Amino acid sequence: MKYTLILMLIVVGHASAQQHGMTYYDVFKKFKYEDYYVDMDGRMDGKYTAYFIDGTIAVTRTYVHGTVEGREVEYWKEDHFRGISYVSNYKHGIKEGLQQEYLDPVSGEYDNYVRREIFYVDGVAIWRKTYERVEGGKICLTIKETWENHIYKKRYLLCDGSPCTAYEDVTEPY
Repeated sequence: MKYTLILMLIVVGHASAQQHGMTYYDVFKKFKYEDYYVDMDGRMDGKYTAYFIDGTIAVTRTYVHGTVEGREVEYWKEDHFRGISYVSNYKHGIKEGLQQEYLDPVSGEYDNYVRREIFYVDGVAIWRKTYERVEGGKICLTIKETWENHIYKKRYLLCDGSPCTAYEDVTEPY
């Protein structure tokens, strides 16, 4: 019983060490901009959510003592339409694992499929795959890029996975 009470006091003490914060788009605090938690040192610590002015979610991520940790999701919104821009993963504030982009970062076009996947190890991109929707609605892997041993390789592919001869593969040091 004595140890349970001590443990409960430690847990309650930690929970109260976090402070909840909110910011707003307006002075009347009608339109929420951010919802977050900070630790005793003023660093972000816990769930962070940013909002569009209409109240829909723009970004979600988690902080641990000021460092992004785990999954981050960013959304796009235009008129009455919204969707995911990208999903990233972080470990100790550094991109780690798979990142998926849904919004084409070059054209700004959105379609509900993964446009690009990038795989990170310790914040360094190891490979990137680009997908496109082709005639008939089929989604194809069109470009595969890798970085290893200081060599960059880029390969253009056809929908059946064979090399596209219209473009030359690229291999160069970086």
